[in-house]
Amino acid sequence: MMNQKRQSDLPAYFTRDLLAAIRYVKLEKGEHLFRTGDRVNGIYFILGGEVKAIRPMHNESDAVMMRAGVGEFFAESAIAASH
Repeated sequence: MMNQKRQSDLPAYFTRDLLAAIRYVKLEKGEHLFRTGDRVNGIYFILGGEVKAIRPMHNESDAVMMRAGVGEFFAESAIAASH
């Protein structure tokens, strides 16, 4: 059963079925939620902190493709997807 405090942090428009399907993921700074090529497991709603989609570049730097903060959704980018 979902913790009432956490449920109160979610938008009121989340349906009962959606609330029943929620799985919480906690990441530490620098930890990966997923990597390019991983099977898509869901769309994420950010309750705290920030999540970034980072693409490694050929010159050994990183490009931030998108970022999401508290109250925003985050999912795998389809920029380079074949389907």
